[in-house]
Amino acid sequence: QNIQIVIFHVYMKGLTKRELEILQLINNGKNGPDICEQLYISDSTLRKHIHNIYQKLEVKNRVQLLQSLKKI
Repeated sequence: QNIQIVIFHVYMKGLTKRELEILQLINNGKNGPDICEQLYISDSTLRKHIHNIYQKLEVKNRVQLLQSLKKI
């Protein structure tokens, strides 16, 4: 699966640059603490970004998120 095609599709859903970064890290198997450390953000900031990603991609959890990325 071409990651650039996936990025294009999620970009079209209105994700911000930071949300795309987080989405890529989640897709690469990173967990919350790892993402916070890598991006120098707090846990509450990460949770807000993930909440926004879920809303924009119309999913309810990480499993649905990863499944939706595989469909693209």
